[in-house]
Amino acid sequence: MGTVHRPAFLAAVAAVLLLPASAAAQLFPNLPFDYRQGHYEVVSGSHLRLSGDVQINGETFDLSADQVDIYIDTEETGSEGDAVAEGEPGSDAEADSEGQDEDGGAGNREPEDDAEEDAEPVDPLANITARLVASGSVVYSGLDARIAADRLEYRTKDQTAVFENASGSINLADEVDRSMFGTQEPDMLFYGQRIERLAPRTYRITKGAFTSCVQPTPRWELVSSSFTINLDSYVMLRNAVLKVKGVPVFYIPALPYPIPEEGRATGLLMPTWGNSSYHGSSLSNAFFLALGRSQDVTLYNDWYTSLGGMGSAAEYRYTRGGGSQGTARIH
Repeated sequence: MGTVHRPAFLAAVAAVLLLPASAAAQLFPNLPFDYRQGHYEVVSGSHLRLSGDVQINGETFDLSADQVDIYIDTEETGSEGDAVAEGEPGSDAEADSEGQDEDGGAGNREPEDDAEEDAEPVDPLANITARLVASGSVVYSGLDARIAADRLEYRTKDQTAVFENASGSINLADEVDRSMFGTQEPDMLFYGQRIERLAPRTYRITKGAFTSCVQPTPRWELVSSSFTINLDSYVMLRNAVLKVKGVPVFYIPALPYPIPEEGRATGLLMPTWGNSSYHGSSLSNAFFLALGRSQDVTLYNDWYTSLGGMGSAAEYRYTRGGGSQGTARIH
């Protein structure tokens, strides 16, 4: 066994760890994002650690954190007829056997095609993907959401992610007027102990809450043990509790909450909070029923603090060709 010269070994390790940032990019080429950092460490041939104000910019997301570990995964693309075991049907060994006559001499074999020699080599890094593990002041910005978390694990292959102790916002649509045929608020705020990005427009939140009240301290929120946000479709809540100014108001075992892209679908509307000299503080809840593209019904249930009670109402609206439209409302 040869002797390892410790000073020479340490010098070689230091040379790798102290490479400039451009050299790190050369060691890990073809990554599906750009990055910059204060310091980095090559942990192994497939593990790069970035630290110190890390900034990562991808095609569909941006990420900043105190530290990001990048784990490289290469996917080599094979072709038809890859790797046939020796002696199996279709292998070169069997072909050589068939190419000989019974006496062991060479049969009438055609010269082998030189196509394999002319084929271009497959780059093992051509389809490189990565798994990112970020920690410390993590901020993720995607096409539809912005999320801050203590920790994030993100896979570039399928764009899935897991956030821990996270909060953020989702943009549902451009600014809209709630009074127009069941439209929703444009933004949704949420937080959760665990947030999973299951697909580009699907999130699952565990032990969290959401609200469309965008004030610094939201006046209301729906707290749930688990809910799934399908953008342009529904928020599906389970074991939900509506809280108003931190006070539980009522419990909902399960609730599908519509958030369609066009802003018009049957379901509960976001509660609205109001205040007046006569009613005092009030919480308005509404259920919207779409009867087609030209008519709808909205059922209201309002809660008033000063009157110490509740009020109900129903509204029917329609629109016809030529600008004809009408509204009927009962209390």
